[in-house]
Amino acid sequence: MPSYNFIDENSGEEITLEMRMSELDDFKKENPHMKQKLIATTIIGGMSTNSGSLPEGFKDTLREMKKKHPRSTGVDNFI
Repeated sequence: MPSYNFIDENSGEEITLEMRMSELDDFKKENPHMKQKLIATTIIGGMSTNSGSLPEGFKDTLREMKKKHPRSTGVDNFI
């Protein structure tokens, strides 16, 4: 369930609430003194491109790209 950050304009208190996206609009209408605070989130998952553990099939595709464009250096650090 997503987390949303709010600032209470009356007290200045910052709170984090978990609710469904479908509940968010109703919460904002019922609590006009609470203003949503947008923050940058982190993305979890996937593989790091610098870990050296890219799938071999993907590396094969990068090698084929390198063959077709030998002077390009954009994929050198991945293969």
